Amino acid sequence: MHNNKGPTLTIAVLILISTGLLWSSIVQNTTFNILGLQFLILFTLCSLWAAELNNRWLFKTFLRRFNQMLALFSGLPLLLSSYWPSQLMNEEVIVGFFGVGGLAWAYAYIYLRVDTSITKSYKVFVHLPLIAMLALSCSLIQMVGNGVAAMIWISYYIIFSYTILKESLATNQTLRFNVGVFGITVALLALVIEFGVIEIVTSKVIWGGFGLIMGLNLWLISRKKKLRRKKK
Repeated sequence: MHNNKGPTLTIAVLILISTGLLWSSIVQNTTFNILGLQFLILFTLCSLWAAELNNRWLFKTFLRRFNQMLALFSGLPLLLSSYWPSQLMNEEVIVGFFGVGGLAWAYAYIYLRVDTSITKSYKVFVHLPLIAMLALSCSLIQMVGNGVAAMIWISYYIIFSYTILKESLATNQTLRFNVGVFGITVALLALVIEFGVIEIVTSKVIWGGFGLIMGLNLWLISRKKKLRRKKK
């Protein structure tokens, strides 16, 4: 927790305003893909706000990780270009939401970028709203298109998942290891779909991939046991 409670309170107020604007978008029947982006950013902001709370508060860890998980799962459909919007509806509300959300993110980023208590993967996660805004801007520009937006999103998920995978190997955490493997697998599958070569994903490839993941898990478990024996 930073001694100055101002930023934490400011972020909380901005999140409340963003929530109100999100509700307004729902009432005005905003398209599903824009709502998905809004939920993603709101969950991310809630996670960043939780990261600003006192480190001694145990519920803070749950709140931070739970909202992080919700944000990342909300972003899975955006790995496909068809889920990126080519135009905005209810522009005033949408622009207001992203403006307020962007301000909340900026407040959080200023303090979290120098926080030595957070992991490298979380530092990558902190940039999620920025990447989302960049990808959205690309999808709204006709000369660029939603294909580029999807490629940016896929690249981000691969980088983030690789960072988690690397951390899990250093700490021997099986759950984080599988989260990293899942993220990379889904991102690569989206890449295959985007390039229109989904036919290469045969049943043999699926079973082979499943076998590889199981083998890696067994290797990680064996590695953990060896390290425990060395400590004894």
